[in-house]
Amino acid sequence: MPRSSSGSHGAYAGLAHPTTLAYLQGLGVTSIELMPIMAKQSEIFLQERGRTNYWGYSTLSFFSSEPSYATRDAQRRGAHAVRHEVIEMVRALHGAGSEVIMDVVFNHTCEGGNAGPSVCWRGLDNLTFYRQQQHGELEDTTGCGNTIDFTDTHNITFAVDALSYWAKRSA
Repeated sequence: MPRSSSGSHGAYAGLAHPTTLAYLQGLGVTSIELMPIMAKQSEIFLQERGRTNYWGYSTLSFFSSEPSYATRDAQRRGAHAVRHEVIEMVRALHGAGSEVIMDVVFNHTCEGGNAGPSVCWRGLDNLTFYRQQQHGELEDTTGCGNTIDFTDTHNITFAVDALSYWAKRSA
């Protein structure tokens, strides 16, 4: 993919750059699938080894854009600027005739099992948000240490609200 002169290579803004859009149009691309762009946190075992999970599948916040995928300028200006960069990217892709497909992760979070960090849902309502085993451990059908309990209607509503949020703000 061509490099842009705006310093946005590899960022949301880089995907929205006119050079990138023209390149994709020239290839006949009409759909762009984004790996998860929700705010994420690397798993503890990676952090302990000085490594990161850059794929985006360890969701920290379902309503926030991942800042590390934004330009340095947007990162410096904060969450609102990062969100704005995402919105502008989606609008530019739509304007170029491409649909945008967002991969989302609702089956687990970055908190891992009971020994993982309490950074989000565990501290809010562990018993409601995550599936539990009889002996108090979190159910782990995802391989990530926890599984969100979608037998609870509040969790279903939460996921639908998050999907609506992204659809409305990125349209």
